[in-house]
Amino acid sequence: MKVLVVCQYYWPEHFQVTDQCEELVKRGHQVTVLTGLPNYPGGKILDEYRHGKNREQERNGVRIIRVPLIERGSNPIQLGLNYHSFAWSASRMVSKLDDDFDVVFVPQTSPVTMVEPAVRYKRRHHVPLLVYCLDLWPESMKVVLGNRLPSLIKFYGAISKRLYGAADLIAVQSPAFPEYLVGEHGLQVEKVVLLPQFADSEYLAHELTEHHEGFNFLVMGNMGRAQDIPVILDAVERMRAKTDFKVHFVGSGSCFNETQEYVNRSGLDDRIILHGARPYEEMESFYRMADACILALNGDSWVGTTVPSRLQGYMAAGKPVVAAVRGGAATVIEKADCGLVAPAGDSATLAKLMDRVLEDRSVLDGKGENGRSYFIRHFSKETHMDALEQMLENLCKGAR
Repeated sequence: MKVLVVCQYYWPEHFQVTDQCEELVKRGHQVTVLTGLPNYPGGKILDEYRHGKNREQERNGVRIIRVPLIERGSNPIQLGLNYHSFAWSASRMVSKLDDDFDVVFVPQTSPVTMVEPAVRYKRRHHVPLLVYCLDLWPESMKVVLGNRLPSLIKFYGAISKRLYGAADLIAVQSPAFPEYLVGEHGLQVEKVVLLPQFADSEYLAHELTEHHEGFNFLVMGNMGRAQDIPVILDAVERMRAKTDFKVHFVGSGSCFNETQEYVNRSGLDDRIILHGARPYEEMESFYRMADACILALNGDSWVGTTVPSRLQGYMAAGKPVVAAVRGGAATVIEKADCGLVAPAGDSATLAKLMDRVLEDRSVLDGKGENGRSYFIRHFSKETHMDALEQMLENLCKGAR
């Protein structure tokens, strides 16, 4: 197949689309990626991509075409401009691309507007379109805006319905997503299929333990509104009297600064350690010192029903999970028997679970191994890529 991939984010930004594209090349397909200038998560375009540099690249057999965009910056207005500038620039670029691609693939995170250039190419050249929905829209906006600006959410709801509706097939990362897409956007049930994300299996062969005093909880990845950082902070606040544990946050995001301010203001700096964004090479050392990992997701919208890739990372590393989640993530943890689950947003119950672990570590016995076993069966890269490749090939066959 000759595959056109449209995604606002790509290497050197850390997203699974890079692995997907490079694996498709290894399997004998030709892949061209239409993407933007790297500026995630820092919000600033990297120096080596400024002033017209590196607009076309090739990496591990993947052809990369980059279009200009407004950098993310650090405020909601500039982020909105960033979203729309990519959609606009990429939509202009698709008119200049070759007309011989067999299929278009969009790994859709936020924003949903990254699907627009793909829809334009699909309609211009009559090729099938696969959208991999990793982030529900406009639900993701509601997490940030709450009940504010309902007209804006309605506006993006109409855009989302049009873009999702233009896809020939929509793959989703969570078993809870089809209900939303069918009910909210009127998609046909048969157009929506489950495709769980994969996680790096590198940790499967490693014994990630070390001897240390006390108990270390670990929270990995993006620190945004969807990750419900406040529920974790409040749980720690409720456990202030405990002296034998720490919660380590490794990552950054829109909530990092306010989390830091909260920790300093509440005097929890002896319990909560903010490491910030760290290089990939250091992840193993953080997993090694972790006794259990914490997962929280905002439960006020459908966004909280995702199965985030950090959960799969926890499982691959063989770490028990203590979570405040609902939907797909809760289902996975319970089916895998890899941890303890509190309702989403329930900091009191999360604190009780954490306290239970501190009082009796044996409640987590076998949970890490269970997670690894489930990961191998359901979340390996090979399983994911076999399914993705088959979807793309079936779309190509159906278009002939």
